[in-house]
Amino acid sequence: MDNQNIRIRLKAYDHRVLDTSTKEIVNTAKRMGAQVLRWRETEMNRFA
Repeated sequence: MDNQNIRIRLKAYDHRVLDTSTKEIVNTAKRMGAQVLRWRETEMNRFA
């Protein structure tokens, strides 16, 4: 069980909510001893 991966895709209308949720998930994973391989900031797609 050494080689388990998880991918999480989040969607939100407000980028601040998305950033907060992502940081919370990453911090929880790190606290549990997981190694976070890649974390990107939110891409801003605006639709008017």
